[in-house]
Amino acid sequence: MANITQVVWLFAITIIIGIVAQEPPISNNTNLHMICGPDSSSELVLQVGESYQRAISWLLSQRTRHWGWPLKSTATAILAMQLTNDSWYSRNSEDLTTQLSVKQLEIELLAELSRAKVVDKDSSRKIRNLPNISPGMLAYYIMALNSTCHNVTDFYRNDLIDILNGNMNRFPQSNFNNYFQYGLALLALCKSGAPIRAKYIREILDGQSVNGSYRYGIDVVSMALMAMSCVRDKVPTGYRNAYEQKMQRSIDYILSNQDQETHSFGNQISTALAVQALTAAGVESSNWNCHEAVRSGILTSQEDEGHFGSQGGTIQILPLLINKNFASVKNVKPNCDIPQDEEVDKSVFPEINILLRIENSVDTSAENLTLNVVVPENSTLYEAMVLATDQHNETFRFEATLGQWGHFMSHINGVANDGDRHHYWTILIGSERVSASTGSDRIITEDGETYIWYFKSFA
Repeated sequence: MANITQVVWLFAITIIIGIVAQEPPISNNTNLHMICGPDSSSELVLQVGESYQRAISWLLSQRTRHWGWPLKSTATAILAMQLTNDSWYSRNSEDLTTQLSVKQLEIELLAELSRAKVVDKDSSRKIRNLPNISPGMLAYYIMALNSTCHNVTDFYRNDLIDILNGNMNRFPQSNFNNYFQYGLALLALCKSGAPIRAKYIREILDGQSVNGSYRYGIDVVSMALMAMSCVRDKVPTGYRNAYEQKMQRSIDYILSNQDQETHSFGNQISTALAVQALTAAGVESSNWNCHEAVRSGILTSQEDEGHFGSQGGTIQILPLLINKNFASVKNVKPNCDIPQDEEVDKSVFPEINILLRIENSVDTSAENLTLNVVVPENSTLYEAMVLATDQHNETFRFEATLGQWGHFMSHINGVANDGDRHHYWTILIGSERVSASTGSDRIITEDGETYIWYFKSFA
């Protein structure tokens, strides 16, 4: 069983790191900024290089005190960082702020997985939806995790590829009904090296209109084209001719939407996605005015602070500035080597058994619940709860918010804290029901011990 003790870092360390941290060095290799190919002018290369450095510095400055990004953008921001520089993160990196950002990525996804529900109870496979993460956003998480040395088929005992496949088989559904998200999902499978089912190839082809477009415009066409480019070598022989024809139709559609005066493909985000798609598909820049598209359609939209109008827009544009695109995700090769002195002897962390009990003293009609949970030795109570949601996914779920002092429990099995009535979840330990003096992040579980979440009125 994976050791998850490292998931929650002490925030005292975070404060120290915040004082001494420095931003990672930014490459000055001008060849990386030749986004219009060998014909890129030296002037454009310099402009793009300077734009890239300002955008990277701005994006890093937007991290929160937990070292993630606001607006649920931690996954997309980390993916953009790794796309532009796959040495930004490595397991032996001395930049602890980067390590903390990736830990925050883990924490955010683990919190969502704790609320996951089984969609098809009759199936032997655990196909689940994540309440606050759409399948398209899950694809971003998978790509970000894959790019930072994680096993996405065993992410703390969760098979993320299985979850994504389950949702792709249900496409379209309420939160997964457009081909931008579908393209992201294909990219995630491409990066993961997972099998690309013929059904997925057929779906991306059948969703295209006769003129090469997809519903909702050029952004969707661009993402679909990048996805098709990424999985191109995985297409079954029987689909290959149709696949090449459909790709060419999308290329033609994007080119037909280039403004003849400004040479853009819409706003700065649409232009960046279109340029990335054309680059991913191998379209020669001589077939369209790449220089002006980049200069007038993208670079002129950059603000003095370094962003491109928004955090989301900056994230979408960044890969282009380093001559990358979202299809390049399959080529990201992070340094995943573990230094010799940091290799973990798994025998140090044998498994133990604890009892997790849920009691509600406010609603006396509510049934108490007792769960046996298997955890690695030295796991915290919070980590044990995360594992409990996987081991007892049909009977146990919880929600917690991460604050300055660690995780604060807000809901357990649908019962929420009520500040107006002063009803709160508290922790009792052992048969003597001793009140815990610290939070779940600081309680180290012991073999055979009982941990009680007790809903109580403090009125």
